[in-house]
Amino acid sequence: PYVPPRPYWEQYIHQETPPPYVGDWAAMHDRPEDAVDPNAWRGRLTPQRIHRARAGYYGEISFIDTQVGRLINWMSRFGRDALADTWFLFTADHGDTLGDHNLWRKTYAYEGSTRIPFLIVPPGCLTGRATQRGEADEVVELRDVMPTLLKAAGLPVPGTVDGCSLLPLLRQPAREWRAYVHGEHCTCYSTD
Repeated sequence: PYVPPRPYWEQYIHQETPPPYVGDWAAMHDRPEDAVDPNAWRGRLTPQRIHRARAGYYGEISFIDTQVGRLINWMSRFGRDALADTWFLFTADHGDTLGDHNLWRKTYAYEGSTRIPFLIVPPGCLTGRATQRGEADEVVELRDVMPTLLKAAGLPVPGTVDGCSLLPLLRQPAREWRAYVHGEHCTCYSTD
């Protein structure tokens, strides 16, 4: 369920949210009998129900953003030395399709469920003592977390690790980097 604290819910419920993107092939997931189930993975809901889901989801994201901001604010006031020596890495395991293509949840590898936040803030950036590349366009993934944090700690990365340290990307674009991510998923909800 999308249940952010009330102020974060109210931030979006009375505002317009973007409609879902529905490809011309997505009618296969427009199943009224599925859409009435509150745990439905597919089905076209009413515009009001879609808006409520999106308002709740956006409210949850804003709530998390606020909590991260509170931590950084507290550290900047009461733990400035620690802040100057702290790495922040923020990511998620998946997003949600939120009605795109008449789908809900996360299983299918469409934009809404696969594009997730992946933020790295090295020590000193929040206190103005370091400059880094603001945004990277390279394709990164969760398997890059461990090698990145090991390198940041000055520790070796085991040879069996598939991921790559993202530290070089913080300063400049990579000359050689993966062009895509290969993903697989077993049949989950349906073989349709």
